[in-house]
Amino acid sequence: MIPAFLSSRRALASLLLVLLLASLYLAGGLALSRGYSAEDAARIEVQRTRGMLSELADLTVVLLDAETAAQAFLLTGNETNLANFTEARNRLDGVLIRLDAAARASSIEGPLRTGPVKTRARERMAALEQIVAPRGPMSRTALSREVETGRRVMAQLRREIDALRLPEVARLETAFADADTQRRRVRLALVLIGASTTALAVLAAVLAFRMAGAEARMAFLERIEAERDRADLVSRELSHRVKNLFAVILSIISLTARTERDPKIAGEKSRLRIQALARAYELSSQQSRLGTAELGDLLRGVVGAYAPGPDRLFLHGPRVVLPARLMTPVGLIVNELATNALKYGAWSRPEGTLSVSWAFGQHCRLHLGWMEQSPSGGSDGDRGEGFGSRMIELSLAQAAGSMERRWSENGLEIELVFDLLEEELAAALVPVG
Repeated sequence: MIPAFLSSRRALASLLLVLLLASLYLAGGLALSRGYSAEDAARIEVQRTRGMLSELADLTVVLLDAETAAQAFLLTGNETNLANFTEARNRLDGVLIRLDAAARASSIEGPLRTGPVKTRARERMAALEQIVAPRGPMSRTALSREVETGRRVMAQLRREIDALRLPEVARLETAFADADTQRRRVRLALVLIGASTTALAVLAAVLAFRMAGAEARMAFLERIEAERDRADLVSRELSHRVKNLFAVILSIISLTARTERDPKIAGEKSRLRIQALARAYELSSQQSRLGTAELGDLLRGVVGAYAPGPDRLFLHGPRVVLPARLMTPVGLIVNELATNALKYGAWSRPEGTLSVSWAFGQHCRLHLGWMEQSPSGGSDGDRGEGFGSRMIELSLAQAAGSMERRWSENGLEIELVFDLLEEELAAALVPVG
């Protein structure tokens, strides 16, 4: 079963990219480590081989010095040449000891490999000692024989030395070859890492660009969905308002007909009230055209349109300029409350009145009181939970406000509270015009 965090293609692709990059860096790190190890091995081999070759060179020099001094002593009889021979002979033991140490450092079987060289060297030195030993004069033939014997011994010694030197040189060349191979691998790994990193960076940029495009498209789709929901709400609100509009118009006509016996006067009053109703709907629905307005004007335009008569509505409060963000929700709320008052509340009774008051409280709060009174009896407390109630709830949420209802013996009491920002409070207290 695929884990939840790998269910997204982008998440899986990102994980694969990270794993690929980690593998490349791991391979590069291993190549670098092997390269350093090969160079260290080559450096150690150089030190060992250099010690061995240096001691072999010293051994050759000592034997050549001893042979030269011995031959010069035989030819001239000069004691200085004899002293030179003695000094070269005394150096031989030290050279052989250092040769053993160098061979031991080079390999475990090193001392076994140097055995023939040491034996030949000692044999040659013993032969030279016989040449310079005190005795009678040597004939030319004997001297030639000794010289020829010395040459053969030296040639054999050189072969023994080469038998030691050539493997050391071969090992040194092998170490350098390994180091070169590892260096090439490191260079190749670095090139691959650089190329892969560049390619991954380009791919990551492409993926980021595509992701940004996908997020932009998703945000656009979300905005479209939000606008569709908003349009649906507006459509439902419009339908509800149209239904209420017809109901209010019928109530206006019916109430006017009951209170006026003259058809002309009844028709004129009905026309004026319907015109006021139209202005109220325009005031509460077209915020973009109005900007800001006084709360009293809003209440007179919206609530006053529903009032059965001028003595049935009372407004009390200071001059307050509503912020633009509160115009629509407050207009919708009081429109629904006025509609309910006309349909079910105080205005549905002949002597019912409505009082609306407002004032500022603590913490930048605007309090609006709604009181319906009917001397003939209390208001009906059961008004249902239809679209009008939902409209009030949505408007309160939009305005960051709250509402509390109370039914008393004389009617309905409602308290609305709206929180204002400090800058909104300062603007609300500025008189209009």
